[in-house]
Amino acid sequence: MPPWLQEIILRCLETDPAARYATAAQLAFDLKHPDQVPLTTRAARMRHDGIFTVFWRWLRVNRQPERARPALTSHLANAPIVVAAIDLEPGNDGLNQSLAIAVRRILATESNSRLACVNVLKIARLSLDDLEDAQGRNPHLGRLIELKHWARSIPIAPERITYHVLESTDPVSLLITPGIIASITS
Repeated sequence: MPPWLQEIILRCLETDPAARYATAAQLAFDLKHPDQVPLTTRAARMRHDGIFTVFWRWLRVNRQPERARPALTSHLANAPIVVAAIDLEPGNDGLNQSLAIAVRRILATESNSRLACVNVLKIARLSLDDLEDAQGRNPHLGRLIELKHWARSIPIAPERITYHVLESTDPVSLLITPGIIASITS
């Protein structure tokens, strides 16, 4: 079993609910991005714990007073995904700088949040789009590079940031529909 998968499974099986994933979206994200899973010592564990270790762990958990189950909203508040829709067209530098300042402020208040940087590449409605621009560069890849360049000023761990270039004939309607959140979190 790869270490990243063992790390995910053992985190799901934690006896303390606070040590498990806060939401299914976090679990799904780690399963889809195994290279971003932070590995601990349990990822390299090759043997089961002994019977006495398991018993003492069980006893420790069962001796604790019964805790009230937190509401779903508190779980979601513990794992927010901040979505920043960045317009990479020329002439929007001031807007993008203001957006970066706002994102830095949000991330400073939400220490365990993730950041999803999004850009929409407008495609033609009735014709096929070119896979390369006049200089022979892939526009999709170019947008990803520009998103990473935009995010350089934001202090966030690399495993907590993702970059998405979506394609649409109508970028505005794509960004304001609930479908964008589903595509980013999945």
